[in-house]
Amino acid sequence: MKLPEHMKVGGVDDVDMYIAALNSHDGSSPFRLMVTPIRVVCANTQAAALQHAKGTFNIRHTRSAMGHIEQARQALSLTFRYQEEFQAAAERMIQESLTDAAFGDLVERLMPTPSENATNRVKDNHREKADRLEWLFADAPTNDAIRGTRWAGYQAVAEFVDHYAPAKLNRYCEDVETARSMAAIGTAATSLKHKAFDLLAV
Repeated sequence: MKLPEHMKVGGVDDVDMYIAALNSHDGSSPFRLMVTPIRVVCANTQAAALQHAKGTFNIRHTRSAMGHIEQARQALSLTFRYQEEFQAAAERMIQESLTDAAFGDLVERLMPTPSENATNRVKDNHREKADRLEWLFADAPTNDAIRGTRWAGYQAVAEFVDHYAPAKLNRYCEDVETARSMAAIGTAATSLKHKAFDLLAV
């Protein structure tokens, strides 16, 4: 669900705010609401573990309508707090430069080079991912307005995860696009984005 709130990071980079709701197939677990900023130019799903604001909130199954209303009110309060802290962090990142070499170091920390004993397939897959990340940072048109900043470094990682990382198909995701969309809010994807955000935060 798109929220009316909107961010323009550094006065040039538009980010819309969404809330995504997840639930188990059998309804046994609580609804999980996720605050999901999405960058307009490339539809990157943003993810950051912020120090003073939660990005997820569980809605428990209750029989009381008032209970649901109170939980929703708390969730919205947390949403606004998350947006404020996320935007403040993003503004600091877009003001700081990041060289190609420094971005290469970031990629190495996120995806370490395989050992000499690794198979050629593993080495080739790693090189392909690293090359794609470096292109996203240095040359992708989606980064034109923010090129050479720490914010651009984070966006390169987010765009890679959302649009280029390998996607696994299953009975719920029968095409690559759907699989990537679901993976973008999954644990592995958000973990990589959280790590990148932490390493690039100012």
